[in-house]
Amino acid sequence: MTERKSLYLSPGEPGKRGFEDLECYKLALEVMAEIHAFSKTLPADEKIDMYSQIRRSAKGITGNIGEGYGRYHYLDSLRFYSIARGELNETLTHFSTVHANPKGLLYLRKFPINEKDL
Repeated sequence: MTERKSLYLSPGEPGKRGFEDLECYKLALEVMAEIHAFSKTLPADEKIDMYSQIRRSAKGITGNIGEGYGRYHYLDSLRFYSIARGELNETLTHFSTVHANPKGLLYLRKFPINEKDL
């Protein structure tokens, strides 16, 4: 397995920065970037409510990973990691809702859901 490059450069020495070094955080950043690109392709009628909702849930993934990492007690950390997983599922639900729409079949070709990456 190859090491993932971060989408941004964080200050500090790699491997000693904190949550930015977590593999799940790097993956969450990729999901957020893909969702932001995907949301720009939504038709006007979907942009009214789906646009902001899917973007907020994608941002919630990284936010909760970072917040969980900063907690001192492991049970507190686990709670935020669990919330991040819920945000990921919410994002995937919004994504699949758009794909269930007949217009969404056009998006499916551009942004395929790869089950092994989940």
